[in-house]
Amino acid sequence: MPRSDHRPTSLREDWALLLLVTLTPLALSLSGLGDYGLFDPWETHYGEVAREMNETGNYIDPHWGSPWDVEGVKRERERFYSKPPLTMWMMAAGMKLFGHGALGVRALFPLLGALALGAVYAVTARLATRRAGLLAAGLLALSPSFTVVTHQAVTDSPLVSLVTLSAMALAMALFGARDGERASGALRLSVLSLAALALGGQLWAVWPMDRSPDAVTPLLERAPLGLSAPLAELAGAVAGYVGDLWRVGRGKGWVLVAAVAPLAAWALARAWRITSRRQAYFALFYLLAGLTVVAKGWLGWAPVGGALALYLLSTGEWGWLRVARPGWGLALVLLSGHIWALAMLGGHHPGWYARFVMHDHVSRLLSGVHSTDDGGLEYFVQWIGYGLFPTVALLPAALGRALGRARGAGQGPKEPAVLGYERLLLGWALCSFVVVSASSTKFHHYILPALPPLVALCALWLDAHLRAPRLSGLARGGLLLAAMTLLWVGGDLTRPSAAPAQGAQGWVNLFTYKYDRDWPTPTTRDERDGLAREAVGRAWLSSLSAPLDLASQARAHKPLRDALARDAWTEELTAPVARALAVALLALLLLSCSAAPLRALGAAALLASALLTHVFLSKTYLPKIAPLWSQWELWDHYYGRCTPVLRPTQSPREREEALAAHARQLHALAGRVPEDLHSPARRLCVEPAVAFRMNWRGETFHTGNTVTPLLYGKDLKVFLTQRGVWERWKPGADFYIFTERKRIKSELDPHLPPYLRGRYEEVFGEGRHFVLLKVSGPDARADVL
Repeated sequence: MPRSDHRPTSLREDWALLLLVTLTPLALSLSGLGDYGLFDPWETHYGEVAREMNETGNYIDPHWGSPWDVEGVKRERERFYSKPPLTMWMMAAGMKLFGHGALGVRALFPLLGALALGAVYAVTARLATRRAGLLAAGLLALSPSFTVVTHQAVTDSPLVSLVTLSAMALAMALFGARDGERASGALRLSVLSLAALALGGQLWAVWPMDRSPDAVTPLLERAPLGLSAPLAELAGAVAGYVGDLWRVGRGKGWVLVAAVAPLAAWALARAWRITSRRQAYFALFYLLAGLTVVAKGWLGWAPVGGALALYLLSTGEWGWLRVARPGWGLALVLLSGHIWALAMLGGHHPGWYARFVMHDHVSRLLSGVHSTDDGGLEYFVQWIGYGLFPTVALLPAALGRALGRARGAGQGPKEPAVLGYERLLLGWALCSFVVVSASSTKFHHYILPALPPLVALCALWLDAHLRAPRLSGLARGGLLLAAMTLLWVGGDLTRPSAAPAQGAQGWVNLFTYKYDRDWPTPTTRDERDGLAREAVGRAWLSSLSAPLDLASQARAHKPLRDALARDAWTEELTAPVARALAVALLALLLLSCSAAPLRALGAAALLASALLTHVFLSKTYLPKIAPLWSQWELWDHYYGRCTPVLRPTQSPREREEALAAHARQLHALAGRVPEDLHSPARRLCVEPAVAFRMNWRGETFHTGNTVTPLLYGKDLKVFLTQRGVWERWKPGADFYIFTERKRIKSELDPHLPPYLRGRYEEVFGEGRHFVLLKVSGPDARADVL
């Protein structure tokens, strides 16, 4: 068995553990990944863009929204410019492999996360010890932040993974390779494969963009002033030809491919000629740094770029710039991260520039673009605690140790590599924290790129703690502080949510910004006793017999039944965290023992606590809260309940006529007819569905963009007029309304004709945020709470 305190010197020596560290988290993440619905708004926003990419075969002209464009209705369809394309490309590829659903949308995100975990293990083991590598990868894989972000198809998932991969490549380039050491064949192949995928993939995606070969306009005839006649004529011809090429080529994918392909071929040739191991790692760093732009934008450079700058400033080792070849590196960054940006500038200017560059970068950073913009340096401390539970307990001691060593304490000839690695990790965490704290726009998940280096520092501290022959007073003080930190964070997470964004709801806020979403709140003892007395009183009045126990009372009294259900919900979302907290406290107690075996047992207990938290989050928490944020079950109910267009008893001619009639209805009420009517809808429904006052995009994704969007109350009249039921009902005009519960009485009813107000049936959504109503005419029963 490999020694835990050994530093592996090659991949051949450590390939089995590396494979285990990579594949185990991947298997855990993929298990059950498609068993719960996509979260609104982001997973379904991006998922709909990706679905349209697959439908059209165009992966560089992103759209969302419905093309329904009846007179008097604001058309919703628009370009999607607010995010780079990598997230949508990963979703589109996943849906090609696993179908239109939650598994297809999410499948590739855990894969990228698993690669990041493998890199964390390999680099930490090489620069510190194998045990430190296992602790770093294990604690990161099991941390709530990494768990939730790799189970979600959002832009932060590839960003965190790519930032981690790029930081690990940089660490190996700086500290893990010797001068003159030759790159192995596997390393060279990795560089070439990543370059080919990054450059070739973007060129392939850009190619379909506006492929029409427009005719060249006549050359300019007027000669420039101040030139002799022959020279002026030549200059005018050249200027005209260049101008014509610009007018014809602007926004054309084939033109951009023709211009960039030679540069891409040059980069691939240079990558293949790399022989130095250090240069190979620098090449990986540059390629991955470029891809962070495709994942999230230019702010993705801040964590690792800032860490490198801080390292050079603090050590004065500017000679690295000569070794790193920044000119060639800049070329790789531009090619791997900006081919798609050139396409957007050429084909969608100024709309893309105004939205993505100015609004989503400049305004977010300097002026703020959302109502959550508050707080200073303290804003993200709470979310670091939630995201790193229970490992956060070690963070104060780990930061103290790393800062002390960065000032020169503990330096020696035996560990210069790990000292440099620690400085890089500190810079990475610090730059991430400062940039997001200084940003005028603040969301809780912005802090996620800072968490991998913090976990790695905790792992290095824990490895050193386990190797120490005896415990110092400083170490015991650090563990006392660890217990206080753990009780603070764990106590908050086990506290029932009395209001939105409190207690157990903290984890979902790491990947969604709808912090005010309805959340079942527990009842107090006095409230529950009052409801129980009310249930007993009603039972006596109705049957002269009192229920004997609380369960019997609940069956006879809906308010009590609902209160007990909320209490059970709270218990299910807090009790497992309390158990994980207890195990983590036991781990800290064992870590404070002098005996080395007990300390090793404490490290195992800490990993066990993290595993309990991970299993709870992935198998209970996310599936349990998904119905509050997801429309999946609602649309499943719609497709399972509606009248099918095609039935087994129909003849071939009847089926053909039914499909034609359905296509005409889709064209009138949705503004589009999919090339394949059966994809991605679960079935073809006679009764259409409308989304009233919604912009979550889940309704668009789940219906394959065939839902009718009624963005304003006045749009109801347009739709009902199209159905021919604005003035009076007619048989066969049934339809479904999807909306938020709070809008039914205040916005839906006032815009319905008088004979339809309140004349609908709630068919799905009891106790939920989203509801589905069926309108069947004046004979429909009113069932709205």
